[in-house]
Amino acid sequence: MQPHELRSAAPQEQGVAFVRERDNPHDPHAVSIRTLDDRSLGYVARDQTFHFTQDLCFGAVGSVGQQGEQGLWGFNVLVQPSLPPVEALALPASQAPHLALGLRLRGAAWERVKAAVVAAGGGRCSITGAPLAAPAEQWVFDDGAHVLRLAGFRLVAPEVSQVNGLLALEGRRAAEGATELLQLANAWSSDDVAAYLAGVRAVAARRGAAEWRLDLEWLRERGVDPPRELVPP
Repeated sequence: MQPHELRSAAPQEQGVAFVRERDNPHDPHAVSIRTLDDRSLGYVARDQTFHFTQDLCFGAVGSVGQQGEQGLWGFNVLVQPSLPPVEALALPASQAPHLALGLRLRGAAWERVKAAVVAAGGGRCSITGAPLAAPAEQWVFDDGAHVLRLAGFRLVAPEVSQVNGLLALEGRRAAEGATELLQLANAWSSDDVAAYLAGVRAVAARRGAAEWRLDLEWLRERGVDPPRELVPP
């Protein structure tokens, strides 16, 4: 990529996404850098990918220019690569009600699981560090099989939960605070947020065109009974 092309593709302070490519045939540790509308900008230097412990995280371009002793063109980024992302979930419409799954779980087994999650997180949000955080679901999307899989729970602050469900909140007052957190946590502009949410809506719409199945085996493995309404007949 030539210098003028790089500056055009990644202007200073533009929001970007960092995506781990575990199935990359050349490097299973590769981390792709992409614009918020999913255009490729290149890759994180191989000797820096160990910092990226999450499959997805967000940040912004800090500067563009010649980097290092060899004078190669590239850009510096502002990112916290070890923190889970503050993200809006692209849930298919049929699965959107499951965002608050934890509120519908009951029984001693669930109380033990919940206590373990709270203890592991020290009562603080796993992303922002805010106190008074509550357990929230971690979902994995299998787009090939159309399966929404529960992968566990982590502590998140209420405002982070609002970001997760931002598509359902749009048009409500709560959406304003969630949008502000997206900007603050990811060093984004309002245009970045708009571009990001447009992409999330597109993914949710694409997923909504298929019939999805809910996989709650994670709960069953821990002796927790899923809500009856979520168990297929």
